[in-house]
Amino acid sequence: MSLLIKSGRIITATDDYVADIFIDSETITTIGKNLPNKADRTIDASGKLVIPGSIDPHVHMELPFGGTVSSDSFETGTRAAAFGGTTTIIDFAIQYKGKTFKETLDDWDSRAGPKCAIDYSYHLAVTEYEPRHAKEFAEVVERGITTFKIFLAYPGVFMIDDTTMFRVMQSAGEAGGMTLVHAETHSLLFFMHRMPAARHRSLDFLVFMDRVVVEYGPTQEVHVILDNLSAHKTNAVAAWLAAHPHVHFHFTPTYSSWLNQVELWFAKIERDLIARGIFTSVANLRVKLRQYITLHNKTAQPFQWTYSNPKHRVRAIRNSDSLH
Repeated sequence: MSLLIKSGRIITATDDYVADIFIDSETITTIGKNLPNKADRTIDASGKLVIPGSIDPHVHMELPFGGTVSSDSFETGTRAAAFGGTTTIIDFAIQYKGKTFKETLDDWDSRAGPKCAIDYSYHLAVTEYEPRHAKEFAEVVERGITTFKIFLAYPGVFMIDDTTMFRVMQSAGEAGGMTLVHAETHSLLFFMHRMPAARHRSLDFLVFMDRVVVEYGPTQEVHVILDNLSAHKTNAVAAWLAAHPHVHFHFTPTYSSWLNQVELWFAKIERDLIARGIFTSVANLRVKLRQYITLHNKTAQPFQWTYSNPKHRVRAIRNSDSLH
């Protein structure tokens, strides 16, 4: 079965152009302008977007856990995925005690095969490793499943010990596979959950400020830009300021400070470009950053912030002749 998609606007992580796509037996073999290929079916995609199907590498369909079962079945989950543009999922085939790897995969196939609306595969979650399992790693990889998941948490359910972890990693590597590790140590988690939570207290802040004063001397003018955390505005802080008249605190506006805007701008670049891009070199990254900024600036609107009293755009705890 072959398919020719004509004149679609092709969108990838790095490119945007109009072309034809020829697909032979579910494999894209040719992309180009005005392709002469004859196909069993032709779709005119003029004025339409043609985008790659997404792969979701971490899903849990029909997973029994904690006395319940995950909300999506292989049918409902993959139908929803298809509507959202996801064409492949990778679920977790959980090996239960006493099961071989083959039995585990056959069990998951019996659930997924009749129901999935899109392509699917698995990570094999290993919860037990006996001598009889050793030869199965190569058989699993031969079956097309190359990732083995292990858990260092969830005792009595999924968790394995350190020796089993090492043996799984060794066998998976020898078979040409890769190990995925849920790297939470249960005993440490239990211990840390019982520890008091770390806090940013006013006392801690003043200890830090004492160090600043020692560093810069008792007469050097010091200007500190702070956020609006309550620990920076207690009576103890006010008393400390009164005793250190050469230190001045300035607070960023509660909303839309320039610091926040810088953080938002870098987050936007990371989300829109870096996370989705493919870069062949540092020079290529620079070029695409410039292209992104140029395109953004064509539609960007100036940010204007106004306040009824311009003198208070930077607010100090104490009045001073000048703010820096």
